[in-house]
Amino acid sequence: MRYLKSKIHTVRPYQELHDILRIYSLPVYALVELNPETDVFSLNKGDELRVLDFATSQAVNTHVIKENENARDIAGRYDIDLKELYRLNPNLYPKDYTPGQTVILP
Repeated sequence: MRYLKSKIHTVRPYQELHDILRIYSLPVYALVELNPETDVFSLNKGDELRVLDFATSQAVNTHVIKENENARDIAGRYDIDLKELYRLNPNLYPKDYTPGQTVILP
């Protein structure tokens, strides 16, 4: 079994759910599972959320997006289904890939 490290993120003024998901390259379901006592869909300044710390954790298979790379490229490189890649990374928007963004692989 693999273990992930986590850390606490404090919600800043005007920060929304999609901002936090993007910062940590997390799918919504992971944030919900990590914070069962918190309504992650109704966040307020100062709320504290447990997030996965991929910077110090190598416990899952990940890929860092490179310049001009898209989901189809990543799926082909790792021989995985494109739908599976999107299921694991619901915050991965088809026209909004950011170099340096981390995606979760099966």
